[in-house]
Amino acid sequence: MPVPWRSRRPPSRPAPVVVQVDADGGVYAQAVSVRQRVAAHLSGERLDRALAAGDPPESSVLLAWRAQELTATSTRQVLASSVRRILHAAAEPPPRWHAYGPVARWDHIGAVRRELEQLVVQLLAPAPVSARGVAQVRLLLTDGTGPLYRPRSGSQLRRSVLAAVAALEPSTTWPG
Repeated sequence: MPVPWRSRRPPSRPAPVVVQVDADGGVYAQAVSVRQRVAAHLSGERLDRALAAGDPPESSVLLAWRAQELTATSTRQVLASSVRRILHAAAEPPPRWHAYGPVARWDHIGAVRRELEQLVVQLLAPAPVSARGVAQVRLLLTDGTGPLYRPRSGSQLRRSVLAAVAALEPSTTWPG
């Protein structure tokens, strides 16, 4: 006798959970709906900017979910790989313009090579990292108007990389 189609569905998994802080400072777990996860994905850059600026992840469900995505080992490995590719490419810089637009300022990268290598080490460390630092790294790599791509931004690139290195250290006071 055939099994009805409903019984062949895989069992549903519980919704993922993030940590939230209420107005009184109480900590509680909040389930993240599919709609919220999609909204966080679609608002990734805005949320990354908020996290990079220091907004606490526990202040909203979307920020908390985005912080979990950013601090995941797989995301950190992808970002570290991107920084490694930039360091490798800076050793033999390609033309200033690629078919898809501007490429990184290779002359600036050579000047901050040690700091970028430290960024890779921290991203790949097994220890926890702060969402703020990972968001800063992601914005550094993806913002085409940022110091990695702008001419005459060598000192700004150094400051941005050093800020990301410092921000990757997890906070000793939580929440806040």
